[in-house]
Amino acid sequence: LSPAVFDVQKLRWMGGEYLRALSVEDLVTQAQPFLQAAGLVGTASQQEVWARTFQKYIVALDELAGLVQVVLDPGDGDAEAKEALAGEHVHALLLDLVDRLEASKGDEAIDGARFKKLLQESGKSLAIKGRLLFQPVRAALTGRGHGPDLPLLFDVLGAETAVQRLRQAASGAGAHGD
Repeated sequence: LSPAVFDVQKLRWMGGEYLRALSVEDLVTQAQPFLQAAGLVGTASQQEVWARTFQKYIVALDELAGLVQVVLDPGDGDAEAKEALAGEHVHALLLDLVDRLEASKGDEAIDGARFKKLLQESGKSLAIKGRLLFQPVRAALTGRGHGPDLPLLFDVLGAETAVQRLRQAASGAGAHGD
């Protein structure tokens, strides 16, 4: 007989597979105690947005609350985010995006999909693409260099908070003489 080996890595992988297979509603139900313990008692629709946004990033239920908290309260941000915000094009990009968001307020509800479209319009008008377009916006919204897709993050934050963070980041970003 061979001794049994408990493989924590495999257990975490299996946990992630299980959580990714759950419906968003079931994930919210199972994560409730962890969200409540962390003081995250959002509305049912907010909790569904949190679950949908972070479902593919967690391997244990207690991780959901931590990821939500990092987005809702990003702190000082990481080094990669600070670097992304230092680009000379960043100030102009963030202000252009804020202007587009504010101009769109009356047209239709601004959700993540609309946010992505407005971001792409900003990029096109300023001739900014790819990483140079998306990474500074992610850094401004979350204080992180990596994470969930921007439309999902926008839905977690909401338009008002997103505009506030974009403005704040623009005030300290890049070369202001753009």
